[in-house]
Amino acid sequence: MTSVDLPPSGHDLVDPAAREDLRGLFEVETVHRRGPASVVCLARDLEYNQPVALKLMPRAPNAPRAAEEVFHHAAAAAAALDHPHIVPLYGAGATDGFFWCSMQYVEGRSLAEELRANGPMELSDCLCLVEQVAAALDTAHCFGICHAALTPGNVLLGTAGDVHVTDFWVPWELEQLGALAGDGGKAARVPYRGPEQLAPGRAGPKADQYALGVLVYQCLSGHPPASDRPGQPAQLAAPPHVTLALERALSPEPEARFPSVRDFAGALSVRSPAAEPALSRELVTLIRETAPGDPPRKRRRRRRSLSVLVLGAVAAVGAAWALSSGSTPGRVSDARSSLEVVPPTDSPASFGRTVAPVDTVVPAPHVPAPEPRIARRTAAPARSAAPRQVAAPGRLFVNATPWGEVYVDGDLIGNTPRAGVPVPPGAHRLRVVRDGFQPYELEIRIAPGKELRITDIVLQELKP
Repeated sequence: MTSVDLPPSGHDLVDPAAREDLRGLFEVETVHRRGPASVVCLARDLEYNQPVALKLMPRAPNAPRAAEEVFHHAAAAAAALDHPHIVPLYGAGATDGFFWCSMQYVEGRSLAEELRANGPMELSDCLCLVEQVAAALDTAHCFGICHAALTPGNVLLGTAGDVHVTDFWVPWELEQLGALAGDGGKAARVPYRGPEQLAPGRAGPKADQYALGVLVYQCLSGHPPASDRPGQPAQLAAPPHVTLALERALSPEPEARFPSVRDFAGALSVRSPAAEPALSRELVTLIRETAPGDPPRKRRRRRRSLSVLVLGAVAAVGAAWALSSGSTPGRVSDARSSLEVVPPTDSPASFGRTVAPVDTVVPAPHVPAPEPRIARRTAAPARSAAPRQVAAPGRLFVNATPWGEVYVDGDLIGNTPRAGVPVPPGAHRLRVVRDGFQPYELEIRIAPGKELRITDIVLQELKP
């Protein structure tokens, strides 16, 4: 839920502002965790009447004007990730005082809390944890997205023995712009960053591999490797193959590391698990016993599959790219929108910063169909006693430049880009609008079970 998990201290000055600014969207219940750059609250999503983890990141007073646009780009990219070991990002937005993200609440505790309370882990538990974290990172890398801020605080240990990774890409982007209050939590992340992140400000899959190597070292020793001895974990009491794998993953030169985080995880373990790894029964029991009191017990099921549809003109090299949401101050951008990710093929500069390229571009993994967002039209019941065959819904993909609000038959379904929206078969009226621009209207027809893609809409600005 958060990349920092220091205990609360002092009077809470964020919650009153959050309750006021997010009134009508969330009911903020309790502060779950606080750190130098963010606070995570347990809240209730009023639209869906579901518990969520709500992360609030106070804005720096001198945050650049581009910060909000960059934030929405990064949130859209993170929302595209769909994997059992990645915490789903449901929504994101910005107010005058802070940036916020809502995500699935994971019952359990963070890896940082676990290590702080109980010290080093057993090698078997560490390897199981690494396999799951590596699977999450590798999926993101296949989408062209990196984490860039991996720490023990954003690796969550669930009470069922599963591991979840959160905080992909968004904190890094805001930190690079100086858009977060204070140092943006940078000091807490320094031990987990490779040399390429500390000086040139490059983030990519190899940087995530370095951070994962630091996590492995800390899980086995109880502390990160000495900052003045990068890539030299020889003093770690571990089997030789583990030490050798760590030395390679922690190499100061990104090119000397493993080709992927999957390769690193495989080098750490000489076994080939036949099933999904799980933490030991003893550790799971401990996590359950020490989980926060009275949290929501029912884990929230992901409401939609999320993916990112990337315009060719907005392709970004390296670890992440995202589509413009074109937000205006105070506007809420809902990252629940379904988006489809396409790996980048060119390499323009990303907001003036250098981003390390993805090592291998592979096809994006299959994304399950999202749940219906548009109410189905219901026909009169058949007079015959025979069961009526219901046609499968079609899928609508819509994108526009610049972004706009999408209406189908007069019902608002969110902002562009929208992907994989279930729509009943037949004729419909599509409308894309944005203040200051000429509305776009089109009669569309969707066949049962088929896809309709309208991704080349260009909104024309109204002349004064």
